[in-house]
Amino acid sequence: MTYENHTIECKLEVVKSILEEGLSYREAAKRFGFKTHSNVKNWVHAYKIHGVEGLKDGRGQGLKKALSKIPSNLTLEQENKWLRAQNAFLNKLLKAERRDAPDTENTPLFKH
Repeated sequence: MTYENHTIECKLEVVKSILEEGLSYREAAKRFGFKTHSNVKNWVHAYKIHGVEGLKDGRGQGLKKALSKIPSNLTLEQENKWLRAQNAFLNKLLKAERRDAPDTENTPLFKH
């Protein structure tokens, strides 16, 4: 699988075309020559939550990005969704680590 790198300026131009002109994700993808609209949708979502910072390429960041501080510009509803998503991610990670470790099925999460 190959990945295309798009500059923050390119992503911002696409996002602004959607937010300011009211283009759909598909229309914007077609206008800017993208094969699918999935990246466009992701960029708009990231921009709405994190602003321009959300458009930075986060590949290779792994847990560092996933466990970063809660963005300060969120509404209470967005913050709640963000915390629920982070909690779900951490629970999945914990389950995966327990499956890989020998004899940990009955091991308590925290030792007193």
